[in-house]
Amino acid sequence: MEKRFLKLIKLLRYIRVMYYSHILIKFRIDKLKNFLGKYDIKSIEETAETLASTEKSIGRFGDGEIAWIYKKHNNLSDFQDVSDRLSQELIRVLNSNDDDFLIGVPNQFKSLDGLTSVPKKFWTMYILKNMVRIDNILDEKNIYFNASVTRPYIDFLTSKEADKTFNIIKKIWENKNILIIEGEETRLGYKNDLFNNAKNVKRIECPPKNAFNYYDIILNKALTFLSENEDYISLIALGPTATVLSYDIFKSGYRAIDIGHIDVEYEWYLLGAKERINLPDRYVNEVKDGHSASEINDNEFDKTIIARIR
Repeated sequence: MEKRFLKLIKLLRYIRVMYYSHILIKFRIDKLKNFLGKYDIKSIEETAETLASTEKSIGRFGDGEIAWIYKKHNNLSDFQDVSDRLSQELIRVLNSNDDDFLIGVPNQFKSLDGLTSVPKKFWTMYILKNMVRIDNILDEKNIYFNASVTRPYIDFLTSKEADKTFNIIKKIWENKNILIIEGEETRLGYKNDLFNNAKNVKRIECPPKNAFNYYDIILNKALTFLSENEDYISLIALGPTATVLSYDIFKSGYRAIDIGHIDVEYEWYLLGAKERINLPDRYVNEVKDGHSASEINDNEFDKTIIARIR
């Protein structure tokens, strides 16, 4: 009799746990559904088309920038230290209200459709965990553009998005002069055809880590060059520094695009990679073995460099 009673108690406990687990799962699913589509975010293709057909600039906010706004250490903390100034500057850019400066936020705040399993799980958990923080910094009245415009490949089930996006986005610099501001080991366009249609390419090479610590020097160097070469578009790949820098260059009267991981995405796309892999001659901060790039000896590449900031 006692054994039966204990079995019954265990069964009732199990039923209770399963019931509350079901309620919790349903609650989380409902919360996620209510969040997705809450903000007006242009599609990846619409964002690419806007950048290709206008002279607008863009700054992009991803999960990293949101962590830096809240001064939270994350898996990118070894790439850029958190600081009060960085947080304040990112908030300043996010709250800017300039028609010709686009604010990009993740495509995943709009939809999780079409993602592979790992990023879909990551973004599901990320949104559920950070929903209040996201709501505190975004405005439902605003129209946002798509930060994933420079990341159209590796997280998606097919290359359909990348096929369209890379073809469109290359039109931004077609027959134009570009100033690339990048981490020293980023090497945008190195040994691929990403910028083959550009008129001229110049580069400012910055520290691969903690570039924001050199922010004033980088900004002054960029503006000095642009004041003498006003027809150059700035393409910036420098983590959260790029988000702030693109806005300050724009406010100084020049076009600037926070181009982010586009080169790494393009390399993975060309290779047909199915997951994030190391690229030996590039800094790939999202891959365990990608935090240092091999040395290169390339005179043609070196000729494009106008300044090194260390």
